Amino acid sequence: MNTPWGPSQDVERLAHGILWISTASHGGFFVPPEPRRIIPASILAKTIRQQGCSGWFEEDLDWSIVVHFFPEVADSDQNRAFAERLYAERYGDLPAGWSESRPGGLATNMDQQTGGIVDREIASGKWFAIPHREGAATLTGFGTRAEAIAALLPALNVLRPYKVEATGLTGYKVRTPRGEYCVKQPFEGASWQCIQLFGMVGLIAGAGDTAEDAFAGAIAAGPDPVKVIKA
Repeated sequence: MNTPWGPSQDVERLAHGILWISTASHGGFFVPPEPRRIIPASILAKTIRQQGCSGWFEEDLDWSIVVHFFPEVADSDQNRAFAERLYAERYGDLPAGWSESRPGGLATNMDQQTGGIVDREIASGKWFAIPHREGAATLTGFGTRAEAIAALLPALNVLRPYKVEATGLTGYKVRTPRGEYCVKQPFEGASWQCIQLFGMVGLIAGAGDTAEDAFAGAIAAGPDPVKVIKA
């Protein structure tokens, strides 16, 4: 069988007629036209030399597209999880207003109020987000680019991304996909607190000089708040 990587040596038939092919130098998936219909053209166009448009997905990067859309072809849960992370970093669609220097690389949004720069640390491999807005803190320690962008947006503006209900002159209730938060200033001049609500109990998840900073800290910290208090 002829492939973009040379004559095939081993061919394994998988679900949906998908083939895993090895050659003397490389390898990857071949996805027939019918199952390939579910993969968006915008994703196929991001494959190496756009070979995905013809059904070829090489084994270094593009293979993750096949596992993302056909998870049953993965040979282990570990490989499936790795493929999902690789797919999110390299091929995941960016929110409106964002552009990237290369597929899966540095991403920018030039809006001075809600935009910023998202990039990856060379040493740790972790992603970070630098807001353009003056005074907004840099967010660090994210596993994927998508997570860094998702954290940046609410950090820049509490009121815009989520439904917010005023609870008084010094606080807000913020409803997010992760759950409900109360962002409040206990008294004038005090630091703002972001408290994740669980019924009548709250967990302090972030703090800062402004409501935005406190909420940003909660989002960046993830699901491991540090102290239990009464709501």
